[in-house]
Amino acid sequence: MMQTLVKGLADQQRDRSALPVNIPVAAPGQTDLASENADLKQQQAHLMSLLTDIQSRLNLGETSSNLAGCSNGAGIEEININESISRTLEESSSSGDIGAIDAQSSDVINLVALLYKDIWNDNSLPVAMKELIGKTQISIMKLALSDTDFFDDDQHPGQVILNELATAGIARTENEDLESDPIFTKIRELVERLLAEENVDKSFLQGLINELRQFKNQFNSTDAALEQRIREAHDHSEQLEDVNEFVRQKVQERILRDDLDPSIQSLLDTHFHDLLVKLVLNEGPGGRSWKPFMSTIDVLLWAVKADKLPGDKNRFEKINPRLLDNIEKALEIGGASKSKRTKALRQLKQVQQYSFHMAESNGDATLRAASVDGKSTVDAESARQDRKPPPLPRDDPHLRQVDKFPIGTWLEFKGAAGVPVRCALASKIDSIDKVFFVNSKGIKVVELSRMRLARELKAGSVKIVSEGSLVDRAMESVISNLRDTAQAQEPDAAAN
Repeated sequence: MMQTLVKGLADQQRDRSALPVNIPVAAPGQTDLASENADLKQQQAHLMSLLTDIQSRLNLGETSSNLAGCSNGAGIEEININESISRTLEESSSSGDIGAIDAQSSDVINLVALLYKDIWNDNSLPVAMKELIGKTQISIMKLALSDTDFFDDDQHPGQVILNELATAGIARTENEDLESDPIFTKIRELVERLLAEENVDKSFLQGLINELRQFKNQFNSTDAALEQRIREAHDHSEQLEDVNEFVRQKVQERILRDDLDPSIQSLLDTHFHDLLVKLVLNEGPGGRSWKPFMSTIDVLLWAVKADKLPGDKNRFEKINPRLLDNIEKALEIGGASKSKRTKALRQLKQVQQYSFHMAESNGDATLRAASVDGKSTVDAESARQDRKPPPLPRDDPHLRQVDKFPIGTWLEFKGAAGVPVRCALASKIDSIDKVFFVNSKGIKVVELSRMRLARELKAGSVKIVSEGSLVDRAMESVISNLRDTAQAQEPDAAAN
């Protein structure tokens, strides 16, 4: 990726005004290698010192004019930092304090500037969060100048911390009071510490990353603390109380409604609980064997809910034999006796039948209410069907988009009173045609069919916040823009 970006910038050297930072670039020439290396080291030291000085002035607010002056829509951080770098480097070059910058350093500076420009233009984050991230530009620029792995390694702490800051803020919307948000306050504290550090390296950034992750986990839920204690125990059975609480929370996170039939709640609280405790004790929270059973719980809850949609009966008849088989195996692994398994499955079947009976009864009541003024039941049914939106065609772009959503995609829904709510895609279960979304604490808050979600996207009542990491999106945008600029310049070059 670095080679692609550098080549793109090199191709644009004749049009430096197209780049975010105007830098005097040294002309290539034949020089003594040893002398050139010595000059390069001295120049790098001067450059780092100048960037540190710019950072100090920005921290003191010397370049902070009020935001109202930014009439072009750019952010105050984007304008101030790039203008400060350009002006300082040009002044230092003119006065002879620093020679013309070598091409590689020039490209790195502009790459970082382009990266932050695209981060600012990313609509997934509130402005206040983007301003905080924008303040880290010179620290990251200095890091990239001293360690070019920053661009090539997606696990480089410089990239990771930007993604962590974005992930921490992505659940927040413009409508929220971020000043009273503990996560926002913690991010601001970490950014201030980053700005105060003159020599930012990988180990320093990794410390900030670990601290932010730990804080998010502690703030969002007690799961992280429980997981940590369980993981650290040499014998998981020593943490039996923690394992029980961990499992209880994981099961409760799957339940959206409080009207669950008592027999189903009991099934989850006893037999499923025992199964999951046994698996977590055996493998720990990071094990894989207990997680598929969470999808089984999702399907179980879908099969017993009272409100049904067209097509649910057919889907139910198709998947229920396998569901019952999976549940019986789960109860057996959990240690339930044959008589208890038989009783639990019998009660489950009764609840399933009752849920469909109630759905059909409610449908009949709706038809009877609609059949007035001599209108026949058939007419009422036709009227009811006419009011239902027709299914989207299979090749509908919004339906295809839903199918391609990767796990972890953030969407914004309209909550109560139109207040926006952001959720992340947690799982897709094709057998029941459902997608599940969780909030920033990992609790399931939205459950929709593929078709319903596609319609919501089409209508604009749901919008995509982000797919993939912030840095990946920004890098892809930078590459795309460089390629477009290069292609636009080709006709001019040919004409000359």
